[in-house]
Amino acid sequence: MNLIYGLHHPDKGEIFVNGKLAAIHSPNDSIALGIGMVHQHFMLIPVFTVAENVMLGDETVKYGSLDRIAVAARINEISKQYGLDIDRTQLLAIYPLAYNNALRSSKPCIATRRS
Repeated sequence: MNLIYGLHHPDKGEIFVNGKLAAIHSPNDSIALGIGMVHQHFMLIPVFTVAENVMLGDETVKYGSLDRIAVAARINEISKQYGLDIDRTQLLAIYPLAYNNALRSSKPCIATRRS
């Protein structure tokens, strides 16, 4: 999984995505190809808001600053799709572990953006 997600580089072999040879050098390359990853260990920060945790590692930038509007819209879309009643402006620490798990699991869906 770390190879496909771009965290490690293969010693040999090739990676194909949708039948095409893929050059994956970083997680950004994987995300651009529509590949997301749910990490086994928690990689969320309780003192950050839900939106800040979603943006962490996939900072959406528009005109040189964080595009919080785009991230908020994507969080709302995914929340509705998966039935999560979560306020993106609240600190993650206020939510129970189950919500943390749901956010951690849905984060790749929120971050993945195919062109």
